[in-house]
Amino acid sequence: MQTWTTDITDKKETFSAEALALLFHENALFVDIETTGLSPKYHFCYLIGCCGRQNDRLVLTQFFCDCPEDEADVLKTFEAFTQGYDRMITFNGMHFDLPFLEKRCRHHHLFASFANLEHTDIYRECQRLKKPLALISCRQKAIEEFLGIHREDSFDGGSLIPVYEEYVKKQDPRRLDLLKLHNFEDVLGMVRLIPILSYRKIPDQIRVTDPEDCGSELLIRGRLSVLLPAPIRLRLEGIYCILERETFRFSIPLTPGPLRYYLKDYRKYDYLPQEERVVPKTLAKYVDSSRKTPATPQTCFLSRDGRFFPLLGEFQTEESAYLFRKSYEDRRQYLLLDDTAKSTSFLEQYIRAFLLRFFPQEPSDPS
Repeated sequence: MQTWTTDITDKKETFSAEALALLFHENALFVDIETTGLSPKYHFCYLIGCCGRQNDRLVLTQFFCDCPEDEADVLKTFEAFTQGYDRMITFNGMHFDLPFLEKRCRHHHLFASFANLEHTDIYRECQRLKKPLALISCRQKAIEEFLGIHREDSFDGGSLIPVYEEYVKKQDPRRLDLLKLHNFEDVLGMVRLIPILSYRKIPDQIRVTDPEDCGSELLIRGRLSVLLPAPIRLRLEGIYCILERETFRFSIPLTPGPLRYYLKDYRKYDYLPQEERVVPKTLAKYVDSSRKTPATPQTCFLSRDGRFFPLLGEFQTEESAYLFRKSYEDRRQYLLLDDTAKSTSFLEQYIRAFLLRFFPQEPSDPS
């Protein structure tokens, strides 16, 4: 068995220090494994790579089997190494790495306490991001391309299985270098992928700085408290949002009135067709019967002039808020653009509701 330890702090320029500070804590450990096949029943793990933070240092540690008989020692060493960590970060590890390690531990009658660690699977996180980020796929190398990351290693895990088998027979250091480099690049690649998780944080990281009423649209500029690795554009119901680095631009289309507010208790009103308005029955009794008719859900409305913007389903309005529509059949609702709607706090809540459509938050999200 061999153990290699490498300080990768000097590679810091290849990933965002801000993202690491926000998303990668000292209690988290990146883990990637190399195996001789996909089935833990018939194959074994010959290399485990880990990366953890030690204050401002990033240290990558690898545990390697010189021969198949070393696997139990590698697993025991890895088990001891994970003590003191409470989160594991992998790429598709919930589906492959973790179950494989657990089954190999059982094969050797070893305890696998690392299975109880909280788990962040970057692959699963990226599956949620695939549509808003327009990712070609969620494979690690595809995500690296999105982030502009280029690796030295050109192999995949499967193609290195015969390289390992040849190494076991001949102990060729050149083959050992290939095996070490591939796992090293996979682990380092995961660290470099961490900035992509910053997109999941966007809804809670916005600050409006410059709203501008342009007549037909409301333009909003602001800043993010997280650094995005690549710009993205989002569109929903005519609303546009551009997010780039630490800034965002937001455009809300404004619809001119009059629009209608439909009253729910229509049975309490009469409709005046000539005036296109309703009056309470307590007052309508003074109106000539030829000028009125009982109100219906379609005719019981109040008209309002002004400019309006679309209501988003995720946006929580006050119970007393007036929700307008163009017609009874049109189910799209609007809010009146007034001084309250132009306030910074209101706009931040509105933009957050928009962003939650693309980046929904869940209780299991990594903190």
